[in-house]
Amino acid sequence: MSEKKGLACFDDNYSLFCGIGGWLLSQALQMLEGRDNQDDLEEAIQAMLKHIASKDSLSPTLCDGLAGQALFLMYLKDNDILFYNEQEFFFHIDQYLASCMQYYLMEGNWDFLHGALGLSMYFLKRGNTTQIRLMIDYLEKSAVEDQNELKWPSHLRAIDAKAYDFGLAHGNASILGFFTLCIENNVQDDRLQRLTTGSINFYKNNIQRMEGMSFFPGYIPLDAYYNENTLQHSRLGWCYGDLGILNILHKSSSILNHQTDTALWLEMLKETTIRTAPGNTLISDTGLCHGTSGVALIFDRIYERTGVIEFKHTSEFWLQETRRLIGENVLSILALEHEDNRHLDFLDGICGISSFLTDRRLKCKETSPQISKWSDIMLI
Repeated sequence: MSEKKGLACFDDNYSLFCGIGGWLLSQALQMLEGRDNQDDLEEAIQAMLKHIASKDSLSPTLCDGLAGQALFLMYLKDNDILFYNEQEFFFHIDQYLASCMQYYLMEGNWDFLHGALGLSMYFLKRGNTTQIRLMIDYLEKSAVEDQNELKWPSHLRAIDAKAYDFGLAHGNASILGFFTLCIENNVQDDRLQRLTTGSINFYKNNIQRMEGMSFFPGYIPLDAYYNENTLQHSRLGWCYGDLGILNILHKSSSILNHQTDTALWLEMLKETTIRTAPGNTLISDTGLCHGTSGVALIFDRIYERTGVIEFKHTSEFWLQETRRLIGENVLSILALEHEDNRHLDFLDGICGISSFLTDRRLKCKETSPQISKWSDIMLI
């Protein structure tokens, strides 16, 4: 399918995770692989820039708005795909997202995909320590502190009540991931070590002992938090479940040089490699969010970080599962006509799967490590 036909599927939605931004990321990775699509890609990117400049109001979020679009554009610049006057272009984006950040914090919306944490990803990339400290201020003041742990409640639509969400897409794992990125990016704030350690302890205090099943629940309602009979099985995926959580925990403990904790999370990650049966993983699709390609991507990044061969083999297993479920080359699927964009988007659809598969082929060519940084946007 041509780029123009691909763009038409998204009805002028330029967001990263749900729209044209994700499509363009998949195309950019293919260009870095050697595909001759640079002219069409540049034309589509210029259309995206004009779209951003022409709108008086845009969704600010990481998932379906300006923060995600801007992070994607910075990725292109880092890989020498896009050239523009950075300071001039981002000046107005900085101002707009700062005002949105203030609103989200006033509303208590710290959500990663749809709230303040997602905007903080943008400000971290920009090196805007003022906005980062505002996020840290909010998280410090809003934390529920209990003995050695820190945790953050949120309203869970599934139960229409306050709960402690353990997941990465909308839960406490994304807060821990934010603290970890702050430390990685040398944000100078004396509170970070205490906040990170307290968040890690929240997970340590809630490890479930369910042999062959999940270590962490998806969520615990506030009124059931101290009930010891709240064992819950959770999926294997990016958005929720052990894999996304343990990946963050292992990175966080490693950065803090907490060797005992790092070893604990590594052993638990090894145990997740044996979870392959559908009834155990709850995997039913091939997407990045909660499907086979997302699991393969996370195991691949864990192998890069640890060098433990089990993770390489497990990533390869889920790569083959992705190919088996697709049943044909993803580029052929991209040629299909779809009634809507649900099959195409980045988080759940073909654009994310294509990005992952291209990433794997690029690694075989031993290309620049900078290329694989696209997954940082997902805290992987």
